[in-house]
Amino acid sequence: MSFTLNGQPRNTVSVSTLKHLITELTGRELTDAGQPVDEKQLGVAVAVNAELVPRTRWVEVTIQNGDDIEILTAVQGG
Repeated sequence: MSFTLNGQPRNTVSVSTLKHLITELTGRELTDAGQPVDEKQLGVAVAVNAELVPRTRWVEVTIQNGDDIEILTAVQGG
């Protein structure tokens, strides 16, 4: 399967849902509600094909061939 992740082409067979993708990218295990098992802040927002996907839906959203996925992380500073 191939999709675009933050503007870069990506090919994979190891991820099927947004939850799997976020887990792979962050190295952190997530609950089905999209919360980190370690209960620390994740600071991630995800959009698929320009539509924001709430973290409670990450477990059910299947990545499709050709999807355009944007993952944004919160950055603190001043």
